[in-house]
Amino acid sequence: MGLLVGVCFLLWYLTRNWIFPEFDPFSYWNMNGNFWTNIIPISIPVIIYAIFLGQLDWFSNDDGEDGTIVSENIIFKGIVSFFAGLFEELGHRGILIWVGLIVVYLSNKLFSWSIALVLIIIFIAIAVKISSKLVNLVILLLFIGGWLYLRTILENPVHIINGFILEIYQWIVEESLRIYIIYFLLMALALLSMSSKLKGMHPADIILRLISFVIWTAYALPKGVSVLSDLPITPPGADKWVVLLYIGAVMWSNVKFKEGHKYQGEAGMLHSYIFAFYMIYIAFTFGLLYAIAVHFLYDLFIFGSEHLVQVIKNRKHAYY
Repeated sequence: MGLLVGVCFLLWYLTRNWIFPEFDPFSYWNMNGNFWTNIIPISIPVIIYAIFLGQLDWFSNDDGEDGTIVSENIIFKGIVSFFAGLFEELGHRGILIWVGLIVVYLSNKLFSWSIALVLIIIFIAIAVKISSKLVNLVILLLFIGGWLYLRTILENPVHIINGFILEIYQWIVEESLRIYIIYFLLMALALLSMSSKLKGMHPADIILRLISFVIWTAYALPKGVSVLSDLPITPPGADKWVVLLYIGAVMWSNVKFKEGHKYQGEAGMLHSYIFAFYMIYIAFTFGLLYAIAVHFLYDLFIFGSEHLVQVIKNRKHAYY
């Protein structure tokens, strides 16, 4: 991750004057307000949640967890937590948003061309099958008509899609029983998709994870979406299409953050996606340094909580 962030920063530095020159990943680097005054209220919910998740290891059947980070030295875990918080936040809440701007912009420009290419292939295949000149003329006219339709109606398809996704997010953060049920079902489906691991999980572990996920999502997701609704990193005076471009870039970065946690399984990826929204809230409200600090504390306390459980379980195992 550190190598990826370094390469992306180098590319940004070399091209910063002509590829999205208005975007500056350091623009929200500076801290807003007193660090110690702000860090306590925004980190306490994360720390409590991390300690709770670590304590769920009491339900694990593995006493030693050999081969995992839980079995490593606590100092090593602290170092890993520091670099995870540093590079993941510099990346996913920093320079990778710039990369996302490029990806979303190119996707928008090439979307209709891609569809046109598919249509050409289909029309050629039909023309090969049917040799009539009249049929070929009809196919050509259909292609021209389809191309004009794409250029006029779907001029900004990716932006339209991003706007639709934002509307879904805004609907999700409504405070209602219906939304909490959706949170519950999402995590339940994610856990059920891990059928092989689910068989070895304690029923209390499953229930507690479901309940904690619902509570955490209801707290974290609205904060991130509220920031996305009025993204402060967009250029001054930007129209709605440019704003959606920046929102799409942040969403893209969130997806990459989620995919970076594939090793945690489907449930872990879903949890990471929600966690990313809380980091968005922190980075764009207080500053990127706060996001690095909170991410570090989350990893440190979840590793520390797991470590404490395993130490106690191993001692009990050795005693008996």
